Amino acid sequence: MLTSSILVGAGIGFTGCQNRMGATQRQSPALTKASNTSESIRSASDNVQQMRLQMDSTLAALQELTERPGDIRGQFEEVRREFAALESTSAKVTNSANRMQNQSESYLQDWGREVATIQNAELRGASFQRRDEVAERLERISRNYQEVRTEYAPFRASVLDVITALSVDLSQRGLETARPFVARANERAEPVRESLGRLSEDFRDVGLSLRPGARDIAATR
Repeated sequence: MLTSSILVGAGIGFTGCQNRMGATQRQSPALTKASNTSESIRSASDNVQQMRLQMDSTLAALQELTERPGDIRGQFEEVRREFAALESTSAKVTNSANRMQNQSESYLQDWGREVATIQNAELRGASFQRRDEVAERLERISRNYQEVRTEYAPFRASVLDVITALSVDLSQRGLETARPFVARANERAEPVRESLGRLSEDFRDVGLSLRPGARDIAATR
């Protein structure tokens, strides 16, 4: 009976080890979501860069129309096409930011649940600290995105006002009237460009750092 008890006890212990070993052989949900979140963030970086370029293209078309008019109707249609492309790109940035937010929240939750099972208190604490660092960097991205939204709104309104005014008056006088407001829109674009630049850099760095096996660029600066 004593021998049987020892064998049963050993069997139970071995089964527990097998369960833990089996868990380590599966790719964790957190690691899978890290890869997915990384791809979403890096895709968002591409969209932000495209939005920045599209802002420049829209302003260039407006300046060409108001300062060097030629085929006025054709130039105005070009302005409208560029602005429509900007609106589309802006929507992509918004969708990317929302997707990143949802994925990162789920990722951090899974990360916390899995780290909580670590038996070594020191390693568990260090893993939670690393999770908190990533959470802070993701939160910074959210703040930077809100800054972009705040600064983009007056720029967008300025461009839309000019387009609306020109849509009913494409005369030489109408172009002259619109010219200083195009200059104002260009001034309002500058802080948006800077915010988009910071946001794109944050997206790129965090997205790369979350990719399994990748070097953390921001941590080495």
